[in-house]
Amino acid sequence: KLKADTHPNFSELLLCLRTEEDRRAVKINRMSSIVKPTLHMQSVSEVSRYCDPNAGQTASKSQTKAWFCFKCGENDHIASQCKNPPNKSLVDEKYKELKARQDEWKANNWALMHCNCHY
Repeated sequence: KLKADTHPNFSELLLCLRTEEDRRAVKINRMSSIVKPTLHMQSVSEVSRYCDPNAGQTASKSQTKAWFCFKCGENDHIASQCKNPPNKSLVDEKYKELKARQDEWKANNWALMHCNCHY
C-alpha cells in the first residue's frame, strides 16, 4: 500500500481509473434494470457523480436543483401544474440565481466528483 505522501505512477493511476470506470458501468447497468428511465423536461441538474464510499468523504449537500416554476417563476410548483400567466423576467432572474448556485456547488465539490483515487 502506498504512503499518503507518495503519488501513484502512471500504471497505478490507469488501473484506478479503469477500476472506477468498471464500477460505474456495473452500477449504471444495475440501476437501469431496476428503474425505467424517465424524461423530466424541467430538470436542470446533471447526472450525479458519486465519491468512492471507501474514501470516507461525501459531498456536503446535494447538488442545487430548480425550486421554481419555469413558466411564471413562482415557487412550490412546476410549469406543467402552473395556472399563472408567464413571467419571463422573473424566470430569467431565478434561473441566473440557480445557475450561480450550481456553479458554486460544482466548484466546491469538484474534487469529490472527479477523484476516487486517494493516495
